[in-house]
Amino acid sequence: MRVAVLYTGGKDSHYAILKALDQGHDVVCLITAVAKKEDSYMFHTVNIRWSLLHGEAMGIPQHLVEVSGEKEREVEELAQHMEGLVRECRLEGLVTGAVASCIKKAAWTSGEAAGADPHGASLGLRPGESTEGGG
Repeated sequence: MRVAVLYTGGKDSHYAILKALDQGHDVVCLITAVAKKEDSYMFHTVNIRWSLLHGEAMGIPQHLVEVSGEKEREVEELAQHMEGLVRECRLEGLVTGAVASCIKKAAWTSGEAAGADPHGASLGLRPGESTEGGG
């Protein structure tokens, strides 16, 4: 499946890339939400600029999506951008590094709204389950 990873540069989104590749998905791009406000309710903002180096080092194209950083608007703004990226990149799925948080809901909402099949970072694990099996 052609997927994009909702990417912050942190360990969870790196893990999501590894799991997606391990499961045979084609990670065609990274999507990074860049909030105008440093105190964004939904998205990681600290040192987000370094994620560009990660994408470059991995050889995976990265799309920066500007969002307002306002609680009630930023998920909707991401979904609007996702619609274009789904078409442009011919995406079939969206992967997120979040296991149990508001960002997971944001990714699900954005992915579904754009027509991509959303997957969690653990790609099948429920919150509380480890990747080693069990919970």
